[in-house]
Amino acid sequence: MMALFAGFHGAHGTHGEPVQDGLKWAIKTTARTVREPVTRHLWERHLRGEISLGVIPIREDGTCSWGSIDVDQYDEDFLKLIDKAERGGFPLVPCRSKSGGLHLFLFLSEPIPAAVVQSSLRDMAAKLGLAGSEIFPKQSVVLSERGDVGNWIAMPGGPTYGGKLKEQAGLKKTGAEMTIEEFIDAAEKARTTVAALEQLRKVSRPRVA
Repeated sequence: MMALFAGFHGAHGTHGEPVQDGLKWAIKTTARTVREPVTRHLWERHLRGEISLGVIPIREDGTCSWGSIDVDQYDEDFLKLIDKAERGGFPLVPCRSKSGGLHLFLFLSEPIPAAVVQSSLRDMAAKLGLAGSEIFPKQSVVLSERGDVGNWIAMPGGPTYGGKLKEQAGLKKTGAEMTIEEFIDAAEKARTTVAALEQLRKVSRPRVA
């Protein structure tokens, strides 16, 4: 997982116990960016459910090897959306978010400019009827020498704090949850290239069932 979600090296995100905000549990009051490297130890603790780990997708050199469409439309039929993405040929790996939404992860065969990842994900989101969804990476460049860091996204796995947060598990098209091993396998198989992304941009919108 650490290799799969390689990102900004010099900082990571985390949060503590969620706080009830209306009808949902929120992490905003406890979320923070820690200016320390992402390490194997942090990943191990995250996957054991001891801490929450967030990774910044944009690297210090302005490239990314992954990104995500953050779907917070909770009335969306996620299984229909997953099927629509698959029929459209989009190399996206679905994962439930901690709030009960959906992350659609894109994985690249090699790091490419963050701006290309952003534009490709926005194009896919629009074709899926998700225009306006939050896109990660949120920055196309970071000036790390000035102390800048990008926005992080919570990683699959991690604690649920007694069920206050949803299990961040990869989702199969049947709706069944993936194991971490199945998620890694799906992500590796979904890795794509700049050329393939450019070809997708030329394809018309996927047919709606």
